[in-house]
Amino acid sequence: MKNIFRILALVCIITGLLSIYAFYIKYGEVPAHLIWESPEVKPSIMSVGYKIYGNPKIDNGHFYLSKIQFKNTGEHSVTDFQISYKVDDYTPDWSEPEVHKEIPAGYSFNALYYPRFQDKIAKLRNSVTTTFRARAKWKEEGKEFEEVFSKDISIQAINTLVCSDIPEKERVIFQDNFNTAAFSMSMVTPNDPVVTAYSSQITKLAGGTTAGISGGRTEVIRICKYIYEYMILTKLRYVGDSATLNTFGDVKTLTQNVRLPRDVIIDNQGLCLELSLLWASILEHIGVRCTVVFIPGHAFVVAYAPNDGVPFDYGLAIETTAITPQAVGEKEIVSFEKATEISSKIYNKYSATGEMMRFDVQTYQNYGFTPPELSDYDITKLVDMLSQRLPHQSDQSELRHQNIESNNSKNDSGYNTNESNNKQDEAPYNPNNQSSVNPNEQQNNTVSPNQTSNNDDELIAYISPDNKFSISHYKEWDVESLSDIGLKLSHGPIFIMISPMRGASSGAQILNLIANQFANNYRNFTRIEQAQFNIPNNRLAYNSKFRGINKLNQQIHLSIIGVDGVGSDGYAIIISTPEKDYISSRDDVNEMLKTLIFR
Repeated sequence: MKNIFRILALVCIITGLLSIYAFYIKYGEVPAHLIWESPEVKPSIMSVGYKIYGNPKIDNGHFYLSKIQFKNTGEHSVTDFQISYKVDDYTPDWSEPEVHKEIPAGYSFNALYYPRFQDKIAKLRNSVTTTFRARAKWKEEGKEFEEVFSKDISIQAINTLVCSDIPEKERVIFQDNFNTAAFSMSMVTPNDPVVTAYSSQITKLAGGTTAGISGGRTEVIRICKYIYEYMILTKLRYVGDSATLNTFGDVKTLTQNVRLPRDVIIDNQGLCLELSLLWASILEHIGVRCTVVFIPGHAFVVAYAPNDGVPFDYGLAIETTAITPQAVGEKEIVSFEKATEISSKIYNKYSATGEMMRFDVQTYQNYGFTPPELSDYDITKLVDMLSQRLPHQSDQSELRHQNIESNNSKNDSGYNTNESNNKQDEAPYNPNNQSSVNPNEQQNNTVSPNQTSNNDDELIAYISPDNKFSISHYKEWDVESLSDIGLKLSHGPIFIMISPMRGASSGAQILNLIANQFANNYRNFTRIEQAQFNIPNNRLAYNSKFRGINKLNQQIHLSIIGVDGVGSDGYAIIISTPEKDYISSRDDVNEMLKTLIFR
């Protein structure tokens, strides 16, 4: 019995000792405790790149608006953490919270904010100051906490570029002074209807289509010469200006007001960077790859065609300011060959020193450096303005004789300019051939073109009765309204029909619907090509080309395009061309489709 009591006494002593030990261990623990460093917020952002700030995939997430580092310094977990953000007046409301159900003891993390700005930020014509806000909520030992951070930030006007967001003391190499220069790629606007109309005028001067450039370096030289000539003919001018030094928080950097290509076209003048961005927009629009090159105090472009055997290293460097002779120290008109020679020497010089930044437009726009939403513009008025800028035909011929004829020389870029006329009679290949027209028999009231002209140099605009879209051409087409909404255009045996699809917003769905209808009415109806591409106003289009025999036993080329709706119904475009007219008409039809604008 005594042994039993002894055992029980020993158990009690051990239990007591364990309880005392547990008490002291518990008493000595540090409860959960969340701390944070002062929020890092970009003091200034560029409205032209508002889509970039909202995309964490660009440049490894470098262009976040804010970064806050949180750390749990306690020995218990912080729970139910969430943080959300807003930018007063420019984001719809507080963002969807970033949630961490548990933050373990000793754990730290960065909370990064990539804002989804409203489109209205792209309409800023002056810089504004607004407030960034962050709101964090969490629990420590079951007790709820909340903290709100706020900081004023500056949003630059749509045409303002800030050269760097790196503090001056942290910059080491030339590129650090211009680490945000890639934002200028958002100012390259190949799908802007204003650029489309401008490019169409160049196409007319060049004597045919320039879409889908093929023919390698010879064809690239040829079309670049015509772009250069057109700018001289219309008296586009280089105007000098300098950047200004500004301070945003602890960042002292250069800023520069840079007009979008459409504004350069309308004003008919531009800085070196503005002219380079206009060139890039035109080249990308007509299917020529290009790179914008930055060197200290200057910018120019390099045109190349990798798919046609012209890599960047053998591209055509173009001094865009040479359209104004004084800009390059000359008194008379500077030939295209001279302009490429000047820029080639500059390129070689700064390539050797390393003080150069090159931005391949297509690559950067694929990364996400895409243009902002642009406002509508009266294209009919623009076309009239551009037509008035052209001199008389005799003056054009004289300038062309001076400036376009080959100098039988080879410039420093590696392009043999003596090749430039070898293929002038060959029609450039168009990878997105959208030729053909419409055997659909919807025909109602005959209407007249919205603009008529006896001058082949002027575009004729055809506008739908509901004013929702327009299309232009240098040749006059017969036009019919379709139920007071769509248009059917005909030029001899060629037809084009454009019509809204009620209740259908998907271009792919529209294409399949129309294709199935035609498949029931054509024999040997075969798909021969298909593609996806963007058309003006950033609408996505799906195109399939077919060949078949209609009820009249005629072999027909048929192109069916389904156009995505943007907050509205989509559109169907049906183009039909007889087999015998397909080759001769496809470039003409392609050029016409490039002027199609949805309002």
